[in-house]
Amino acid sequence: MELRTQSLKQKTLELEKHIELLNATRAELFTKEKLAVLGELTAGIAHEINNPAAVILGHIDLLQAELGENSCVQSEIDTVIEQVYRIRAIINNLLQYSRPGQVIDQLQPLDINAVVQDTLALVRYALDKKGIRVERHYGEITSAEGNRQQVQQVLVNLILNAANAMTSQGSIWITTAPWITEDGEEGVQIQVRDEGSGMIEAVRQRIFEPFYTTRENGNGLGLSISRSLAQRYGGNITVESELGKGSLFTVYLRHKARLNQEDEETMRQLLSGLGVA
Repeated sequence: MELRTQSLKQKTLELEKHIELLNATRAELFTKEKLAVLGELTAGIAHEINNPAAVILGHIDLLQAELGENSCVQSEIDTVIEQVYRIRAIINNLLQYSRPGQVIDQLQPLDINAVVQDTLALVRYALDKKGIRVERHYGEITSAEGNRQQVQQVLVNLILNAANAMTSQGSIWITTAPWITEDGEEGVQIQVRDEGSGMIEAVRQRIFEPFYTTRENGNGLGLSISRSLAQRYGGNITVESELGKGSLFTVYLRHKARLNQEDEETMRQLLSGLGVA
């Protein structure tokens, strides 16, 4: 009788595990359906954005030639050029996000502390305008392998989201620290914490879904794209939040990137567990 009870418990645990895996896979498939729509939208508007971007760059070149290389506004010109290229990169990242198997990114070792510092320069104006202070705590960390523009895009999204979560002046804390992966490899974690309004649990569980947003003028893509970029190289983004006390987002990046092989292994385990494969 005892053996039968133990066997039943074991089978129940296995069934619960398979159900959990099935739910996770179903949620992933639901996300991929949204990504298919995103892919169609992005492909349709990409050239509409790239065309005016090319016009802007052309006129900036003419302006730069007219003013000369030692112009007093050279730094502003460089910023405009950099941001136009960033617009192009965002469009490209949207295409990569919706069709991840079709694009191979160029990876390089990144000094994460330097990347964070450079990113803060990009968002400084927006933060100063709202009177938001940034407290930085840089740890002694190893490099992380990734795409610099994509990592900056992730950080810009998280920092601006943190700023938007606060209705008045306040602080954002950015911390870098070592991270050890589950398989014992080295990595880096970047934490962005705000003292904003926080989230209820129902919102927290959906915050990374494509097109899900709680902001009136939001598009629901920033966090979804950010997590996708991190996961593509074997990392992740997690969130902790408490209503009325703020949120903490943590970005995990590997020292040596491990390209995500989509959901083939997850699906194989699911089918195997259900006796289909």
